[in-house]
Amino acid sequence: MCIRDRMPEAARLAKTAAEHGNVNLTPDAGVAGLTAALAARGAAYNVRVNLQNLPDDEFARNLRTETDRILSEVDQLADEVRRIIESRLWG
Repeated sequence: MCIRDRMPEAARLAKTAAEHGNVNLTPDAGVAGLTAALAARGAAYNVRVNLQNLPDDEFARNLRTETDRILSEVDQLADEVRRIIESRLWG
């Protein structure tokens, strides 16, 4: 879950780079946002696989809920990065 837990910060850093970074490095910020989203999704897949082996108790429900929350947050941030990138590059 370490990767899953770190991806919101990675996506926030990508957003900051997209907003305030050198325009020549804008594509790199976009790739960083996409990478954070894909890493979070891959980590969520692993969590879901492992949840199948756990009883449906409070721990499993909390893990599922937190994973869904993180995935949603990172997806939203990655979409924001994409919009910023496209605005900076295409006006």
